[in-house]
Amino acid sequence: MRKYFLAAAIISWAAVASVAQQKPDERTLKITKITFEGSRVFSQEQLRAQFRVVCESSLINSRIGCDVYEPSKLATDVARVNQFLADNGYLRPFVDNARIEYVDPQDATRQTGTIPIRLVIPISEGSLHRLRRLSVTGARLISNDQAAAKFNMKPGDVLRGNLIDQAVEQLRQTYGGLGYLNFKPVLAWKFEPGPEGETLVDLTVTIDEGQRPYKLGGIVITGNTHARESTIRRMIPLDPGDLFDYGRWLRGLEQVNRSGLFEPIAPGDVAFNFDQAAGTVTVTLHVTERKHQRVEVSGGGGSVGGVTGGLDYTNINVSGRADRLVMQSRYGTLEKTLTGDYAIVFPTSLPLRTEVSGGYQDFTFVQARTTGGREPLFLQKTFGASLDLSVPLEHTHHPLASPTRIGLLYSFTSTNLSDIFGLPLATTASGSSGRINIGSLTPALTHYTLDRPFDPTHGQLLFVGSEVAGRGFGGDLNYARPFLDYKIFFGSGRQPGTASSSRSQEVREPRVFGMRFRLAHIVGFGTPFNPEALSSIDGVPIYKRYFLGGPDQVRGYALNSISPLATVKQFLVVEGQPPALESSDIRPIGGDSEAIFNAEYRVPIKWRFSAAAFFDIGASFILNHFGEQRFESPTTIQPSGTPAIVLTTVKPLGAGEGRLPIYRASLGAELRFLVPGLNVPLRLILAVNPNAQKNVPPSALLAPEKRVAFIVSFGRTL
Repeated sequence: MRKYFLAAAIISWAAVASVAQQKPDERTLKITKITFEGSRVFSQEQLRAQFRVVCESSLINSRIGCDVYEPSKLATDVARVNQFLADNGYLRPFVDNARIEYVDPQDATRQTGTIPIRLVIPISEGSLHRLRRLSVTGARLISNDQAAAKFNMKPGDVLRGNLIDQAVEQLRQTYGGLGYLNFKPVLAWKFEPGPEGETLVDLTVTIDEGQRPYKLGGIVITGNTHARESTIRRMIPLDPGDLFDYGRWLRGLEQVNRSGLFEPIAPGDVAFNFDQAAGTVTVTLHVTERKHQRVEVSGGGGSVGGVTGGLDYTNINVSGRADRLVMQSRYGTLEKTLTGDYAIVFPTSLPLRTEVSGGYQDFTFVQARTTGGREPLFLQKTFGASLDLSVPLEHTHHPLASPTRIGLLYSFTSTNLSDIFGLPLATTASGSSGRINIGSLTPALTHYTLDRPFDPTHGQLLFVGSEVAGRGFGGDLNYARPFLDYKIFFGSGRQPGTASSSRSQEVREPRVFGMRFRLAHIVGFGTPFNPEALSSIDGVPIYKRYFLGGPDQVRGYALNSISPLATVKQFLVVEGQPPALESSDIRPIGGDSEAIFNAEYRVPIKWRFSAAAFFDIGASFILNHFGEQRFESPTTIQPSGTPAIVLTTVKPLGAGEGRLPIYRASLGAELRFLVPGLNVPLRLILAVNPNAQKNVPPSALLAPEKRVAFIVSFGRTL
């Protein structure tokens, strides 16, 4: 339980620190209740749900400080209410200034201390607006009908503010792609009373396309201190003299934001200076650099078993050229790793991204149930290094602006794999072990449009390829491993901001729905790999097979606990004597295929808190049927030293032999907290596992699974 109390202490400490600066002689108004007075269409809950900065007092909210009355913060949330009403067809609502009511009327004259208040906000939605007629005039580069089609509305539809904004932005991008940057739409409204108290609207859009298209005169970059100007220019696919394509400009800004080197670009960070005579535009782009070095803590543990801690160092801009250095370390009951990775893009005629990595891993596979306690099935110790070369799919001298790349990865690993479930030490030396070398080439395609690497709000990530290992690449065995990993994120909800809060993540953070699909398969080919010990199945090393579970896969299950099972028997063979059966049990052997689906809905709460509802399902299964396999390991009987053979047989389970489902599902919720200073995402996960296997076969080397699990973890699943 110590780790749970520690997690609570971290949150409590950070929250107290946030309000510790309040002076005892200040007058502080605490909001105990927020009420909307006069609303006839939307409920109090629907309207209060639009508030992101201001909140009612509660145990957590009081620690955060969002229940302190500040007029500027209230104005930001009231703007959200107005936007919510407009997006639902109420274009002319009335929202009056909030009225303060003192819980104790005598507090009205107090000048010090904490004073409880109620906020009453008068509101009238007005009438529902419907479109009666839409007309567009003034378009020449495209037809008026083509421009009207952008609005995606027909007569009789509810006139929604967000659809109008989206249509105007689509028109802006259409004209901007043609170089017409002075495009200005003028919207004229005519309101007429309609049936049942509704309002009918005639909307006339007059388009001023601008006098001429513009070419890029130049880009002036300010604010960069460590990042080189050439690095920023390589993210923006526009050069002086090019027709100023507004869409390409926006894609460049998205890449600047995606790089993680700078704070998100706000509208006020971009200024256009037009030269009417020359027909050019000079753009001034102001950037605000983030700290390029970061130290993070990760790991976790919980009721499903296994505890891991990690320390990571990341430098996302080592030399100012967007080169990246990542050092990661993990230490826990099931894994110990140390890895390093360095990547840089060389600005050659064929822009080449080069990534070099290496590391060590000491990993324990599958926590099993054995007589006298819990022990691992396999111990893996691996040293390895890799070289990854990739180029943009679209040939351009702006390599950092390309979202799609193709590459080739060479990897070499040397692994010592031990089967520690050998015969009892009184009979034979402890189990067998051997070293396996794997050399492989992996052609892959990467498509990356996420707006940021951590907690993205929109975009996609596709990573697809096939690893091919062969003796010709320096290894001991041949296999092929095709794989696909796809993530997609959708932001929901509009977050209006003000000039003063345009950089506030708390104001702008939306609700997000994210999904991930992962598919993979591995199969051996050519001359089979025949180890002496039980370190491979069907020619594939046990550590390359698929074991699922853990906070980054199926959240409610222990790390590497989801796997197909097989009957494993071990015999002691001494020359001149019949084989003696020493053990017979059911063990996880890993699948040759995996399929994982994760979905979560992420909701910001207040300050550094957020929550997420999730559903995970994953399957590890055997696609290529295998028959009985035999492994012979030389050993000696102790203490006499008599030579012997340990014969191990592996056979798939038959009907009625304790088969378990190949998949596991988990659903639940997380409370997340970003620890100040460290920027460490702490996760408190409550998972319900509908098909948890609480009653495993008596002879199976598995721990019973939990129907309800609580996990403390760091990091993210998506």
